[in-house]
Amino acid sequence: MPKARESDLPIADELQRQSDRGAAILAVAYLEHQLDLALAARFVIDVHTKDSFRKVFKHTGPAGAFGIKAEVAFLLGLCAYEMKNDLLLLSEIRNDFAHISRAVDFGSPEMRDKCAGLTSLDGAVADGSLDGPDARRKFMAAIAQAAERFGVPANADAMSDRQS
Repeated sequence: MPKARESDLPIADELQRQSDRGAAILAVAYLEHQLDLALAARFVIDVHTKDSFRKVFKHTGPAGAFGIKAEVAFLLGLCAYEMKNDLLLLSEIRNDFAHISRAVDFGSPEMRDKCAGLTSLDGAVADGSLDGPDARRKFMAAIAQAAERFGVPANADAMSDRQS
């Protein structure tokens, strides 16, 4: 498998312009959208079930949290156990960036340690001690790999219509 890179993402230009905080939040939002599409592809969604799917998977629904969606994706066989754990860690990192009021970036020891814990990357970034740029690179590589795993199938427009 080729190494996943931030530049592989359709929103790569936007991510590169963002601060660490902005990039982390935007990248996981993009990944969550990809995950939503992958989940929608696995459920029966038609005129009768569309509303139920929306109620369950909307942000305030019982399966609306990114972590719950990661667990459901794992249960449906959409990702391996290691990737599920990485998804949960990506969500935790995103939440830290979104909710910590003090300045935080990928260079902080806390973020470097969390990014070092990402495991499903097939060597996209060397393991071991990460500095800020390596931590961000590993985070973005994990996003790119997961997004590729949940990639939008050919009928993505139909699925997007199902969710809206």
